[in-house]
Amino acid sequence: MPRVMPPDRRAKLLDAAAAAFVEHGFHRTQMDDIAERLGVSKGTIYRAVDSKDALFAAVIAWGDDPDHASATAVSARSWPTTRECRRSSILSKRC
Repeated sequence: MPRVMPPDRRAKLLDAAAAAFVEHGFHRTQMDDIAERLGVSKGTIYRAVDSKDALFAAVIAWGDDPDHASATAVSARSWPTTRECRRSSILSKRC
């Protein structure tokens, strides 16, 4: 079961994960890719989330929140505009 993470660390995790998912797509992104972006071990990430699927769901939900969507380092051009488009784009690298 994941531990509660301070909001600033959670935002950094979700931001790094979003960037990795957009860059590589869901299937090609590994937790090691996200950990490398953060400068932590993947074990650190697994203390915050149960799985890559759970992290992906959290990224999609976070991207839907207008307060957080603008905070992400993923540029507006690379982050699809609708939830379904984001999900399909990240999964298949197109939209």
